[in-house]
Amino acid sequence: DGTDPLYLTRSLIQLLVENRAGKPDELAAFAKKCAEAAEARGDWVRAGDYWSFASQCMQKGDQAEDANEALMRAGRAYISLGESMVGHKGLAADHWLERGFQLLRHAGASDEVLSDAQKRLEEVQQKMLDSLAPIQTKTDIPPEIIDYLNRARGLDLRDGLLFLSSLAQPASKSALRESVFKALRDHPLSGLFGTTILREDGKTDLSIPPLSLEGDNNEETVELHMWRRNTLNHVLPAWMIEYVRRILAEEHAWSDECFDWLLDGNLFIPNGREGMYRAALKAGIDGDLLTCTHLLVPQLENSFRYVLRQHGFITTDIRSDGRQDERSLSRIMQYPAFADIFGEDLAFELRGMLVERAGSNLRNTVAHGLLQEGAFFSPENQVLFAHAIRLLFTGMPAQDQEDATPGQE
Repeated sequence: DGTDPLYLTRSLIQLLVENRAGKPDELAAFAKKCAEAAEARGDWVRAGDYWSFASQCMQKGDQAEDANEALMRAGRAYISLGESMVGHKGLAADHWLERGFQLLRHAGASDEVLSDAQKRLEEVQQKMLDSLAPIQTKTDIPPEIIDYLNRARGLDLRDGLLFLSSLAQPASKSALRESVFKALRDHPLSGLFGTTILREDGKTDLSIPPLSLEGDNNEETVELHMWRRNTLNHVLPAWMIEYVRRILAEEHAWSDECFDWLLDGNLFIPNGREGMYRAALKAGIDGDLLTCTHLLVPQLENSFRYVLRQHGFITTDIRSDGRQDERSLSRIMQYPAFADIFGEDLAFELRGMLVERAGSNLRNTVAHGLLQEGAFFSPENQVLFAHAIRLLFTGMPAQDQEDATPGQE
């Protein structure tokens, strides 16, 4: 009846199903018997697993209606398992409730059933979020770094901004990949578990599958881990950027004309957008990253399209009714031309910061109001500000770029 403690019965059924051995009807009946026995004992893990296997076997045996019912019962079993874990530490309750909800939806459960399951899932997620404690770390900054950052003192605004932008060097894509697998080699148990990214309201934003050292990893999964790791790399550069920003804010008085040399005639900025970049720069130097980010994110998106169009690439789709819709930022950032124009490393980093859920995903979280006020003062926002300045310097006419290059080591 599937009560063996080592899950040998479950493993045997799984092997038979995966290798298309045995008669589907007989396997389905046996899995169903084990599932019902597990339900009677309140063993929801086994019940969910056996109902799932029963559903697979029924599908192979052309029993579509029975297969859906078995999948429905698997979903209910996992929801019962999640309910039993509510109040425990960690994400177990959230994981099983969400898995149960997905199975119910796949099985074609009614809207009422799905609505009740989703409401319960969101209640548990909120309780879990409220129970999480913040994690704080302390890092000692070497004095030589402080000495280096103090070079910003006495620089004019042009050289000071260029110095600030140099602190946000994009990570090498190849080095980032190596760091992901080095972490896996150093901590092999991490290859057994995936990564769950939560939004501020406790809802699941992304589940990243684990990686393997065997070399059979999906490239998309590897990139998800690379973007996730890169967010951790922004902490020190963000602190350095903030240090230099304060120096510039203290030493330079603001005027409406102080950024004209950078913005006027800039090849990165479409006509009529200079004022919005000017306001973003002013807010960034003042430390108002809430305003700065809200201005920068949509203007950067528009500038990327503008630059691609200048290079002859189409950034719109024509609909059957004649409408011309802009292609999504996520789509245009995957153009090979995007990496060719902006550089492979910077393009990969910007993609993670703006549109990838495994990264900062600022374009979507800002546009849809998903961030609380304090989140705008995170390392990602600091680094994005510095990258924007770098892009503006790149867009300056050639002679102005030469005049702007400071004498730095």
